[in-house]
Order: sequence, then C-alpha cells, then structure tokens
Amino acid sequence: MVKIDDQELTAIVGIAVFITFMIENLVNRSVVVANETDMNLLKALTTPPPASVFVGMAVVTVIFSIIAAQLSDVMVDRVVASSAYVGKER
Repeated sequence: MVKIDDQELTAIVGIAVFITFMIENLVNRSVVVANETDMNLLKALTTPPPASVFVGMAVVTVIFSIIAAQLSDVMVDRVVASSAYVGKER
C-alpha cells in the first residue's frame, strides 16, 4: 500500500487543482474566443492565449490551488481526528 504524508497530500491536491483549473480556464477562454470571432471551437482550443492572459490565469489559479491544498490538509486532519474515522491512524 502506498503511504502518503500530509505534505505530499497537500502537494498532490494543489497540483491537481492547478491542472484542473488551468484546463477549465483555457476551455472557457476558447469558448469565448470562438463565440466572439465566429471561429471554430477546435481552432480556438488550439490557439494559445496571449502571454499576459496566460500569466494572469496562472497567477489566479496558483492562488486558488494554494487555498484548496491548505483546506484539504485541514479537512484531512479533522476527518482523522473525528470519532467517525475508522482508519488505523489517529
């Protein structure tokens, strides 16, 4: 069985949230670009955003990823400490 400590779990959640939010941001941006310019959605998806837009999306996504990772860390600690937890660790 794989053992993951709290810091690794926090990092995994942060990375997963970052990747998910970036994909969502890129798809949302592509839908807007496709609608505004009458471009095919697939073409809009393959067209990279301007660097400033990409950096802005990345900065906001990093902030939300950090928040999500910290909240997941707190949640795991609370679940493990609760009386309803049935795992071996406490």
